[in-house]
Amino acid sequence: MIFAEAAMFQGRATPHRPALVWADRVVTYGMLGEGIDWLSRRFHAEGVRAGDTVAIMLDSPVRDVIATLALLQLGAVTASMRPDQINELPRLGASALVTTADVPPRGPRRIRPGDDWFAPTDLPPPPSSPEHDHPGRLCRIATTSGTTGHPKLVAATVSETLARIRTNILCHWEQGSGRSLLLVGTSMLWGFNEVMRHILSGMTICFATSGEEALRVIDLFKVDSIFAAPQQVRAILTAMNDTPATCESVRFIGFAGSLVTPVFVDEIQRRICRTVAISYGSSEAGKTAAAPFERLRSTPGAVGYVLPGRRVEVVDDEDRPLPPAREGRIRIMAVAGGRPFEPGPIHPDRSEDWFYPGDIGRLTAEGLLIITGRSDEVINAGGNKIAPDRIDQWLATRRDLSDAAAFGVTGASGLPEVWIAVVPRGHLDAADFIAWCEARLPDIPVARIVEVPAIPRTAMGKVERGRLKALAGG
Repeated sequence: MIFAEAAMFQGRATPHRPALVWADRVVTYGMLGEGIDWLSRRFHAEGVRAGDTVAIMLDSPVRDVIATLALLQLGAVTASMRPDQINELPRLGASALVTTADVPPRGPRRIRPGDDWFAPTDLPPPPSSPEHDHPGRLCRIATTSGTTGHPKLVAATVSETLARIRTNILCHWEQGSGRSLLLVGTSMLWGFNEVMRHILSGMTICFATSGEEALRVIDLFKVDSIFAAPQQVRAILTAMNDTPATCESVRFIGFAGSLVTPVFVDEIQRRICRTVAISYGSSEAGKTAAAPFERLRSTPGAVGYVLPGRRVEVVDDEDRPLPPAREGRIRIMAVAGGRPFEPGPIHPDRSEDWFYPGDIGRLTAEGLLIITGRSDEVINAGGNKIAPDRIDQWLATRRDLSDAAAFGVTGASGLPEVWIAVVPRGHLDAADFIAWCEARLPDIPVARIVEVPAIPRTAMGKVERGRLKALAGG
């Protein structure tokens, strides 16, 4: 498999160059190549064969990457999973689960790698085949972020993964020394693709599990780029209030997952770095639009310019394309039309079709994509159709809130109402807060403020409004 072979090539060419960094652990490319060799032999001895689908659930991102590459070397289809995704295993159709965690006994057979698996072995090497690199062959399965409360499995072939890696290279507007911090997990296609991009380029990829840990990694290893959801960078900013750190090596931050506000970016530019870029995409269709934030600052809801080779349309309720600047439903021409993964052929049908991500917005004549909300979250309150994302952007400017989000509720009168869930930093006067909202959003009547311990969000930082509504008692 090309990705494993690239890692092993880097191990021969630059064996002492750091490849993976997590907390106090550094794995060089030489160590990475050896680990892939040793683990692939052991997985083969455990019965893993080319074409098998294997799930990986390991608490170490470093071991997750090495196990993934070893399985890809065998020709297996891989899926890294978090513990909260255990219920997705039946739909995955995996023949094995690589894990050291205690999981329910039902499901695929367990392969439990011990520390000795990352040591030399006399087991024979497994057979290899050029067929493993066939462009139409599946290599990765991931779970979507589940914004709507209905996550699904999506798959990527070798050629699709390489295409997404090329797109990620296109959207990196500040070149550094090649040491990046990835805060998005490898269970998501974006995280997996960024890891593969760095390995193909012989760069260093770092991991962290908290804002405090991220600050230590940044300063210790001179990280120059960060790839994260907005909430993860917000955690870094919060940690900087109590943890001595400079972040002086950081030159670029790439966002995806949810909208960011000028106020938030201003704080990042003041405290971390000047170059901030955002991108719009999905697990199903990949990255679709992107741009440095300064190109988008003056246009609320702008998420970037449509990328080369991508076809995006804004359509009405009858799927008729709308002229530039008209608001409607977003659709994207995507491989397999964004259909969910179903266990089956390892060379599935990947013909293109329209994928509807559920967003509403408009597209300018210059190709600037502007998102105004989600079609399933629009609130029709007081005769006004309101996208809660618009309210969220204003809420993010409040310094007295740790987090906040708007959502729709059917009121006692039977009519839709706008409620706002808040996580205050201290005491919050509800009446004053509603007055503040009315002054800035006079066409949006806010009916109630509800304090919650936390705003439920996906791994990419998107608000899970269905869970939020249940949490707030709406």
